[in-house]
Amino acid sequence: PMAPVEDESDVYVAHKDTIDSAASAVQQLEEAKRRAEEKLAKAHSQLVDTMVEELESGVQQLESAKSDVQGFAARGKAGIAEIQEAQQAKVTLIKNHAASLRAVLDRKEAASIKAVNEMSQGRLSALEHDMETFTSTVPQLDSLIQQARKCINDSKRKPDQFVSTAQPLLTEMSSISERAGMLQEPVVESGFENLQYEEDGTMVDLLR
Repeated sequence: PMAPVEDESDVYVAHKDTIDSAASAVQQLEEAKRRAEEKLAKAHSQLVDTMVEELESGVQQLESAKSDVQGFAARGKAGIAEIQEAQQAKVTLIKNHAASLRAVLDRKEAASIKAVNEMSQGRLSALEHDMETFTSTVPQLDSLIQQARKCINDSKRKPDQFVSTAQPLLTEMSSISERAGMLQEPVVESGFENLQYEEDGTMVDLLR
């Protein structure tokens, strides 16, 4: 018997044009992929180079900043030592000056007290001498006053004795009166202005 004849629609027949077209498309895609990869690699390389340049520039700036900061730190450290040294020198100078002033003040204090004591002693001695004169003169005057009053009273009761009594009394009264009249009011000087003392041949005001 004869084999059955297959329908032509059930048989695959390769079409050369379709294959060539597909192969061409694949080739084009692969070429486009290769160019894209090349572009990507180039772009990536450029990115890396740019970032490296930026980092190198940044490192240079940081190195410069580091150098400046180190210089500032060194100057600051030296400045601290300089200030501390100047501070100590100034404190020492002030202390020495203050000690010198205290020594001068101590000398002036001692000289001032000595001058006041000496002036006071001189004034007190003069006043005490005057007081001795005053206190001794007052009783003498009082005695003569009483004698004179008695003599005046006796002039009427004992006229014959009056002259002999009155004559020496008048002489004594005249003498005492003359001495009392020569006495002066005491000088009371309690101020101590214009105190001075001699220093290196020069008179120096104590209270200035």
